Amino acid sequence: MTKPKWRKAGLAILAAALCMACKPTASASELAGSESFYKDEGAHFEVPFEYWSVQGVLREDGADKPIYFTAHFNRAGSGYFHVRNGYGSLRLADGAHDFRSFGMGVVQALGKDLLQMRAEQRPDFPAFRRAYELAEKGEFENFTLIPEEDAAMHRGRLYINLGGNRLERISNSAFDYQIDLNTWAGVLKLSLLSGREPLYFDANRPVRVESVSDLYGPEAGMLVGYAVPRLKVSGSLAAKDGEVKLSGEAWLEHWWGKPKGEAMAQSAKTLISFPDGGDLLAVKFYDTKGGQVSAVALYKAPDGSMQRDNEVSFSALESWTSPDTLTIYDVGWKIESEYARGEIRPAQGAKDSELMLMRGVGGFWFGPCEFTGSVERAAAMPASGFGFCRFASIKEYRAD
Repeated sequence: MTKPKWRKAGLAILAAALCMACKPTASASELAGSESFYKDEGAHFEVPFEYWSVQGVLREDGADKPIYFTAHFNRAGSGYFHVRNGYGSLRLADGAHDFRSFGMGVVQALGKDLLQMRAEQRPDFPAFRRAYELAEKGEFENFTLIPEEDAAMHRGRLYINLGGNRLERISNSAFDYQIDLNTWAGVLKLSLLSGREPLYFDANRPVRVESVSDLYGPEAGMLVGYAVPRLKVSGSLAAKDGEVKLSGEAWLEHWWGKPKGEAMAQSAKTLISFPDGGDLLAVKFYDTKGGQVSAVALYKAPDGSMQRDNEVSFSALESWTSPDTLTIYDVGWKIESEYARGEIRPAQGAKDSELMLMRGVGGFWFGPCEFTGSVERAAAMPASGFGFCRFASIKEYRAD
């Protein structure tokens, strides 16, 4: 049976975008006070793909063991139809980890359709059938329905509030943000502040991901946006047994455009910060057969200079299969670019960092990762770094 158009449009939720590109055109202070940049942080309803993402590492006061979090917000569609949804994940210092997903009714309907499809395709995996039977009763594990009137996204400034899950820039003169996130362990309330120069990639210097068709015109395949590294984070987790004070560091990203959905559904991205002040951003998009569509790396040296490499090699080193969705994620990579060479692997104990639309419907891996290798300055120098990775996959495990 043919699905309604509004439900087909919901499939765009499962293809989030990521890109890295060119040298920024202004300093942090100039961009922080720029009216055009301030407006660009809001939603771009004229393009079909857009997302905002914050990933960070936190610690309790005086504690050594890390706490990892992800806050992710999607918008898909154009014209009068815009699907809005998001994810939140939290990994505590003792290793306990889970996610929560939230979205509009079309997202819930999409998840139910996908569970039905998975149950029919994989009778050898009873968990899909059980999840679909629960969905038939109106029970969706780890998913919260957000009424459309409670799913706010503003055009002229960064303000997102999906059922109390909020991301907002609270100053028009500084990169000062706030997050409220409903996690499985309690409500996370964080303030994020950066005085560093953001990586801003405008429409004159986009990353190209091949277009779906010629219908999108000259902007087809373009991804533009920005990334703010090394945000200083402070806040709290309101847990059942009391409030816990937290502090740490995070990356914030916002990307929008008209990319090829097939390539967005399979991609690898890494954001790594080095102790000396350097940063590495690298991404690969590939097609359903595993062929590379595009890849780019950007290395920012401690002195602020940046080098871009459009000829980047990614080679998978290890994979992890989700026990909930049977999705296979390549979670370890060997990366070779002109300015950085090394291996990227999940942080210890964080290999199971899958985000799901609801329990049983996967496709995304968001988690902490580590780099070991070298970076090129006057000569190749050994380097280790820490950051965050995102992997999107449509590969599936089969016993045969």
